Amino acid sequence: MQPGNFDTDAVDMVVTAGEPHRSDVHSDLLFQPRYIPVCAPKLTDDNTTPRDLRNQNLLYSTREAHIWNAWFRFADGDSIDLRGGWKLDSLSLTYQAARSGAGIALGELFYNIDEIVTGRLVTPVPIVVEDGPPFFLSCRRSRKDEAGIASFRKWILDQAQQTSQAVNAWIAGLPRAPRTTTRDRSQND
Repeated sequence: MQPGNFDTDAVDMVVTAGEPHRSDVHSDLLFQPRYIPVCAPKLTDDNTTPRDLRNQNLLYSTREAHIWNAWFRFADGDSIDLRGGWKLDSLSLTYQAARSGAGIALGELFYNIDEIVTGRLVTPVPIVVEDGPPFFLSCRRSRKDEAGIASFRKWILDQAQQTSQAVNAWIAGLPRAPRTTTRDRSQND
């Protein structure tokens, strides 16, 4: 999970959290991270509140601990002590544990929209929090029009646009309007 470095690594393109501010790098916006609690359908009902989630097994990777706090402060007015939850090594394991019914994860909508739409994951509380910088696909400006790089850029940007449209349509269709907030990850918890 280390950021690619065009000066020291043999990379053609990188995905970064935040736009690289270099004149020799071209960047395309992929998505803005938006988070919502997700879990297996058997763990929730239609009357779940943010306060109810405090009594559930919360799943998270190190990267999401501060985002859970931001979500609870926004949704319920107070941060959460995650020591009673399950800390997992990766997002992949966190979402796998949520699908299996082990607890409630904080799902990044861009990554989880297909599982939410198909019902493999449900959202017990429809409150969405934006957190952190947007993700970008970057390459050296001098190489952005090379055939292989241009072809990959077009494909991944098309996929990102389709996924973003699916996320936006799903949010618009929530039974009650989701509340959202934006929080920069550089703020202290």
